[in-house]
Amino acid sequence: MSVPTYLLDTSFLIDFVDEVEAGKPGPAMRALESLPAGRLFLSAVTVAEMLEGAEDAAAMLPQLAQYHFQPLGWATAQRCALNQLREARRMGENDAW
Repeated sequence: MSVPTYLLDTSFLIDFVDEVEAGKPGPAMRALESLPAGRLFLSAVTVAEMLEGAEDAAAMLPQLAQYHFQPLGWATAQRCALNQLREARRMGENDAW
């Protein structure tokens, strides 16, 4: 049986980190709790955006390292293009990855 995998978007991750730091569950925490247990992934785009927006990028690194990493390689690029072609309303390029 395969384990579900989830790719976390930057906007979602920002909300989640804010909720954890505040100690107040919110929509992001509830969304994660509602999912079947699985592996959480971040893309290079999300890692870059989180580090860019962090007050202390060095302190953010251990938090980001808790997640699995989804590289943006050949297969990912092909899947991104396919997803974009299938949708009537295209996502922004960073979100599409």
